[in-house]
Order: sequence, then C-alpha cells, then structure tokens
Amino acid sequence: MEKSEIFKLVSVGFAAALIGMGITNYLLNDETIDASFVSSNDTLAEVSLEVADTSSERRKGLMNRTSLTKNHGMLFKYQEDDDRWFWMKNTYIPLDIIFLDSNYTVINIEKAEPEPNTAEENLASYRSEEPAQYVVELNQGFAENHSISKGDRLRIEK
Repeated sequence: MEKSEIFKLVSVGFAAALIGMGITNYLLNDETIDASFVSSNDTLAEVSLEVADTSSERRKGLMNRTSLTKNHGMLFKYQEDDDRWFWMKNTYIPLDIIFLDSNYTVINIEKAEPEPNTAEENLASYRSEEPAQYVVELNQGFAENHSISKGDRLRIEK
C-alpha cells in the first residue's frame, strides 16, 4: 500500500472517530464534570454531573429518564444569580434539588417527587430560598445520606 493510501485510510478513520465522539457527546450531553460537596474542606461526597448550560438543555433537564446511576446527576448553570424554581414535568425519578449561589454554596435543598400524568398547572414547584446561579439534581436522599446541608459547597474538579 502506498503512503498516500495509508494517509487517506488513517484520515478517514480519524474523522469517523471524531464524528462518533460528537454523536456520543450529543446523546449523553456535551459535558460531564467531576465535583465534590465539601464542608469546611472535608469531602462529603464525590459526584459526576452532566452540565446543562443552554436554555434547551436546562429545559430538558432529566425529563423522561427512569433512573440515575449512583453519584450521578445534573448541574444547571445560569449566567447570574436569580430566583430559581423547578418542577417535575415528565421526570420519573425522585430527586434532591440543590440550589447554589454564585460561589457554589448550598442555599437550600428540596426533595422533589415525580408527578406523572399531572397537568402543568397542578405541578408542585421547588424554589430557591435566595437567588441562585447553579442547581444540582441528584437521586433523592443523596444530600441526607451524605450529610450535605445549607452552607456546604460544591467544588468543581478542574
């Protein structure tokens, strides 16, 4: 085989790999980060979080999923602090909704229950007690099981 043919084959294979990675990222969400909840520099729990930082990603959130793996969830990122509220439209997993300020400090934690087949106007809403810039959703009971509470922080692993 000539060098030019080998180069073409390698180029095509590399392009296919990049396309495959792009499709995988699209299906799984574009970004997943590792983070940990800390209290006075003691690590309470390590988590892997999908990042929802566009309007469409935040709107979709964890809708239509029937399970979350252990220590896995979603981080909703906004441009600034604001009053935040969430609902459980088309969400089938009981969740802890953890509201965080711009310093990733826990403001409050809400336990959210699925409400299948509930009209939008009848869905419960879960609100931040203060303006929040970030929100984390994890399996319900995660915060309690790991003693995460108001004033603790989410530390993003770089």
